[in-house]
Amino acid sequence: MSDSFASEELYDALRKDLTYSSGLMVELSHERIRMLSGSEEGMDAWISVNYLLGKLGYCAVI
Repeated sequence: MSDSFASEELYDALRKDLTYSSGLMVELSHERIRMLSGSEEGMDAWISVNYLLGKLGYCAVI
């Protein structure tokens, strides 16, 4: 089994599980579930850590 075939099977299983476990009969397209790039994962980690440390402040717009 190739890596791309295995990952596609995993994505198909995730799509099916998320569609049916949510109770909503919504079809998830292939574009909605995908692997994050390294830069996307880095940004997500940066935001998560700063949020947990209370470093993301409130900015009032006037």
